[in-house]
Amino acid sequence: MKKILLSVFLNLGLFANSQNTKGDVFFGAAIVHTIDINFTQTGYWDSLVANYITDVYMKCNIVVDGSTLTTSGVKFKGNSSYNNPSVKKSFKLDFNEYVNGQDYDGLKKLNLNNGFKDPTFMREKIMLDFLIRAGIPAPRCTYARVNLNGTYWGLYVVVEEIDKDFLDDEFSDDKGNLFKGDPSGDLKWLGSSVSTYTTKYELKTNETANNWTDLVYLIDKINNSPVGFQDSLNKILHITPFLKAWAASNMFANLDSYIGSGHNYYVYHDSITNKFNWITWDVNEAFGNFT
Repeated sequence: MKKILLSVFLNLGLFANSQNTKGDVFFGAAIVHTIDINFTQTGYWDSLVANYITDVYMKCNIVVDGSTLTTSGVKFKGNSSYNNPSVKKSFKLDFNEYVNGQDYDGLKKLNLNNGFKDPTFMREKIMLDFLIRAGIPAPRCTYARVNLNGTYWGLYVVVEEIDKDFLDDEFSDDKGNLFKGDPSGDLKWLGSSVSTYTTKYELKTNETANNWTDLVYLIDKINNSPVGFQDSLNKILHITPFLKAWAASNMFANLDSYIGSGHNYYVYHDSITNKFNWITWDVNEAFGNFT
């Protein structure tokens, strides 16, 4: 029954985002993909566990639907999905980590989510497809059978990476600062010092410049605009997609998000419009799965 439902859902065509170009073939195909991760190292599992702590990619060869990407990178990802007792861990793939410019269908990274709390394997995809159809910035999603060194490891939910390629496709701009609201990006005012925010958020682009003043300015406007709050915020944040994202999280009972636990989102400061954009992320706990 699960296989029939997956096939029907893939063929609905709900995942297509007409704005995107990179990844259109991969995410637009109405199939369950096959991804092989092959290691030459002995004891690769122990190395993956050790690398999870140090956040380092391990070298491997990756085959996506028959196309080989040699000397790619792989690492475990996630928090609760990693700490679940099963050996079916979530992975992040980076085709570009060790071979500059290497990609698959224009994609440099992919996230393989293990769906450890979702026996339907559909919560994440249904919500992400809805967001995209509603014009709310969010990553695309599909499915893949994953093999490790020839051993079938399970069905995975494949989610697009939020990176410069995503920004360029979604906003036609990738020059601005991309901040991830993790581990605890509650957007509360902690003062004007940048150092008070660097342990609560992650800067994902322009790391060398390491300029956080725009995020601090956004948080200042959110918390310290007693007069004309909406007008003040509208000058720095695209309000409509922001409110739509909040409404969608409520509708889907996606509580492991900003509205619930105060994280699992990105904000991108578009260098063209000079406004922030809200990007929904990590919706695997949708449909009331997070307590």
